[in-house]
Amino acid sequence: MPFEIKMPQLGMNQDSATIVTWLKNVGDKVTKGEAIFEVETDKATMEVEAQSEGYLSCIQVELGVEIPVGELIATIVENKKDVVKSVRAPVLTNEEDSKLDEEQKSSIEKEVAAGKNDVPTSEEENSSKSQELVSPSSASKKVLASPKAKVIAAERGIQVSRLRSLGLSEPIHASDMMGLPVGGQSNLMAVVDDGLFLELVEGSDKIDKKTIFVSFVRGAWRFLFPEKALSVQIINLDGSVSSSGDTDSRNHEAPAVSISLFDLRKTKLFSYGSGSSGNILSIGHHNGTFILNFSYSDADIQLSDATKLINEIAARVENPILQLL
Repeated sequence: MPFEIKMPQLGMNQDSATIVTWLKNVGDKVTKGEAIFEVETDKATMEVEAQSEGYLSCIQVELGVEIPVGELIATIVENKKDVVKSVRAPVLTNEEDSKLDEEQKSSIEKEVAAGKNDVPTSEEENSSKSQELVSPSSASKKVLASPKAKVIAAERGIQVSRLRSLGLSEPIHASDMMGLPVGGQSNLMAVVDDGLFLELVEGSDKIDKKTIFVSFVRGAWRFLFPEKALSVQIINLDGSVSSSGDTDSRNHEAPAVSISLFDLRKTKLFSYGSGSSGNILSIGHHNGTFILNFSYSDADIQLSDATKLINEIAARVENPILQLL
């Protein structure tokens, strides 16, 4: 009789966990007490050991999917001829399961039963199937990384969402972080004449000047980097934040770069930089000029791109007609 492998409860307050690595492939021989997969909770990454001896069979879930405690993950069978290939069975809550009609349940059972006769003919074939069926979904936006790797990323000023774009293979471990550049902060400043801008917009009290600057940022970004997504938010003087949405991007899989806009025009201040990881464009006003100060994370934006961006924004502020082209 197959032995069911269920998501274990590894902590008192844990109600779910995410599988980050399978240490065994479907069809592999496993012994009791041998580690077969790694799970990540909100506190740690741990190895889970087999509680029975036999052959790993019928992996039910994908990497990177949060699984409730007690949910069926896979089975261990006594004989290799009984090995079932991995299936992508849905992970259901008790409430969802109760709503699943009998026809749907029967369809899932038939899919599992049909796989019983599909026994791997070689270790290579078996490994290939396992990798194909349990690899992370390309549509998933969550980066698979161990808690220690996330801590190292934070220490280096690198956003976890950027680890995938840096070319690291998932799941990402602490050892994979070695050699990555430390993310620092850099500053660029531009001084722009305010004449044409004020002539066009200052005549109306109904125009929100902050949203105009946001449109300049988004327009410049879209013009320079059409393949990259951008998220823009406004930081108000009281510290509150309001989002301005994302720019259009052809690459919906790429993590969005976030830029915060800090409007200082009604103060005696003319620039602001947080000193920590992040991208902030502050706008000051002094003696007939706008002062654009861009404090950006080296881990998010390269110097060449930051230079192009601040120069393009400055050009649009100096001549708003460029925004229409």
